[in-house]
Amino acid sequence: MEDVTVRLLARLLRHGTPIITGLSATWLYKAMRERPADNKDDDLAGEPVGHFIVIHGVDTKSRRVAIADPSTDKKPFDGKHNYEVDAARALGAIMLGIVTNDAKLLIVQPNKKSA
Repeated sequence: MEDVTVRLLARLLRHGTPIITGLSATWLYKAMRERPADNKDDDLAGEPVGHFIVIHGVDTKSRRVAIADPSTDKKPFDGKHNYEVDAARALGAIMLGIVTNDAKLLIVQPNKKSA
């Protein structure tokens, strides 16, 4: 068990292995909550939305995180699958993923014996 920090992300990414993470899309995208019945934006009746992205880089000096995102329809990243965000925003989104049961970090590496 370890705190989720920029240093942790940098250490996990050191060998070029990307991190699949579940997080709060509501926080990452600075978006409204969505109504579950029709996915319409509604901050009052809506609920936070979870999402999965891939973190593939981190710059500890500028405190920016490089993200690959399967979604292209959320502002402020419309049409972009790859973008960077402030590390504090990404870490907050990961931590707030607990609300939607998405707060996870998954690192997939080949077995060293079979490589």
